[in-house]
Amino acid sequence: MNFRDLITMLRRGRGLGLGACALLLAVATLRAQTTDGSIRWHYTTLSSAAAGSILSSPAVGPDGTVYIGTEIGSASSTSPSGLLYALNADGTVKWQFQAGDWIDSSPTVTPDGQTIVFGSWDGRVYAVSSNGAQKWSYLTGGYITGSPAVGTDGTVYIGSSDGFLYALSAAGSLKWTAAFSDKTEASPAIGPDGRIYVGASDSTFYALDASGNELWTYKTGGEIVDSAAVAADGTVYFGSLDGSVYALKSDGTLKWSYATGNAIDASPTLGADGTIYIGSTDGHVYALTQAGALKWMYPASGATALQPIYSTAAIRADGSLVLGTSNNEVLCLNPDGTMRWTTPLGDWADSSPVVDSNGNIYIGCYDKQIYALNGTSGAQYTEWSQYRRDPQHVATTPFGQVAGGTGAISALSVRAYPGTGDGSLVAGFQVKGSGSRQLLMRAAGPALASQGVANFMPDPSLKLYQIMSNGTPSLVGQNDNWDQQTDASLVTQISAAETSLGLGLVFQPGSKDSATLSSYSAGLYTSNPSPADGQNGVVLLECYDNGGTSGTALAAVSARNQVGTGDNILVGGLQLTGRCTLLIRGAGPALANYLTPSSVLAQPTIRLYSISFTSTGSVSTPIAENSVWGNATNASQISAEESALGMGMVFAQGSADSAMLVTLPAGLYTVELKGVGGTTGAGMVEVYLAP
Repeated sequence: MNFRDLITMLRRGRGLGLGACALLLAVATLRAQTTDGSIRWHYTTLSSAAAGSILSSPAVGPDGTVYIGTEIGSASSTSPSGLLYALNADGTVKWQFQAGDWIDSSPTVTPDGQTIVFGSWDGRVYAVSSNGAQKWSYLTGGYITGSPAVGTDGTVYIGSSDGFLYALSAAGSLKWTAAFSDKTEASPAIGPDGRIYVGASDSTFYALDASGNELWTYKTGGEIVDSAAVAADGTVYFGSLDGSVYALKSDGTLKWSYATGNAIDASPTLGADGTIYIGSTDGHVYALTQAGALKWMYPASGATALQPIYSTAAIRADGSLVLGTSNNEVLCLNPDGTMRWTTPLGDWADSSPVVDSNGNIYIGCYDKQIYALNGTSGAQYTEWSQYRRDPQHVATTPFGQVAGGTGAISALSVRAYPGTGDGSLVAGFQVKGSGSRQLLMRAAGPALASQGVANFMPDPSLKLYQIMSNGTPSLVGQNDNWDQQTDASLVTQISAAETSLGLGLVFQPGSKDSATLSSYSAGLYTSNPSPADGQNGVVLLECYDNGGTSGTALAAVSARNQVGTGDNILVGGLQLTGRCTLLIRGAGPALANYLTPSSVLAQPTIRLYSISFTSTGSVSTPIAENSVWGNATNASQISAEESALGMGMVFAQGSADSAMLVTLPAGLYTVELKGVGGTTGAGMVEVYLAP
């Protein structure tokens, strides 16, 4: 009998009681050290004399707020409770929310940061706003220890000990339930196609469609109590109490299994190169190849094992792993499996650490404290790099290809300080179909002053070229000063288009911003804004789809420029009208065939962000990244898409160019292109609508 079974037995013996909070002490203690792994602060939730603990794993919102649940009272208490804490990054309390029983469930923060969802031993699923007020709760038929997953449409998925998986709307109403033959303590994971993957205590792993229909099942030799990880190639990885790690194909057939020395009560995470990392209660951390072979284990074979491992490893941007142990410490391992450092805790850690984009490490501990550790490497946003995939624990992956997308690319923007020569700013787009699309092209310079940009281009000039069949460019449009058009009626049409498109940045009469509005048939087009008066500066180049022939669409967009550091990296914006599978590429070495080889970005990395809006402004949430395209688990699919799209510039095997194949819902996104390690050079971002 493991610890969770014991707790379950004790809790069942007394029922699901509601009770008062037994909070006795709450103190944050600051430390002065700043080295990697040193404790920055620790927050004490209860006095040493009070019964309680922390098994929940922390989540971090887009604004840096840390959320974690606690247990208050012992397993035999008649009036236990639980608190959800919201802590600032400095360890001070923003607010507390009291549930009717323990909170072992790890909270999930919605992408916009406005809602925190979690379950409790009182059988309820709670949704709490970012200010600590309850939005809604939903009562299930049993206790909840697992964590929720949130789909791209806001649907909340969570299991209960009553043997059901619940799908709740973003407003908290029941959409459907799926019945299993035993309790569901494991947390669900969601694939790019909306499939829900979850294990149950009946030793069965389930795949459901977005409507709750069973697609397939796979039987293991033991209970499944932790979350799965979903790779870009569709492989689903999970552990079982039978001691094995399983890799299942997307159709539910076994790819491979790997036996550890004891039960697995932790979740797998996936490195940038596809390595699978998982801890076992045999006291070892395992690193497995995509083929299921052992790369290494820590401690090495023959060495004294650690105490049982329940914590899930978080992979940092430098490839190192961070996890909690039952040896009362946080352990950091190098990518090769050697120990980098350990940091003592006051007790054992069932909680899984979270690493945020700034490198902060947060973890809960059985000693009733929440620890914040300094980190010198930030979060990794590859396929499934930490517990519940990302710092917000949404547990939905965008990586992968899904057929039948109905969306389209409706807008592109790129803001940059144009370079010169090989590093000059050039944007491209492709129209596909038998008809045409009307496109609003804008080059904003002076208009950026209202956005707080001081070094804007004073007088941007805009020229558009169509690339003819022989590869030569043909001028098809140009403008210098948007309200000085050869056809005066275009000024009114441009203003009307800005209004109909709902643009927040509207060009003012007399400004020296540039714009064109015209219809474009199928073909390739490029645009390179330049300073009409010779004074360079930051320019925002935009392309908006303003309607046109059905069956004709923007099929690809790109931007090339000199990629610098800091504010001078290349950032492109993207708007989608519906679900799309996109091939996103960050080209550097591949450009050496067209530009001076020494001028290109040697090792580009791309990071994708989703953009949402709240009452206080916009929220940018990282959701995916890649540095070496061949390391992606679906690299073969990326190559196949390049062939299907008929690309002339195909990434070479082994090149350091970056790429990702992702499926995204309607919305706004940005793509960052920068050099690994602060390197600079000419680089290009490309976005293709997958056929």
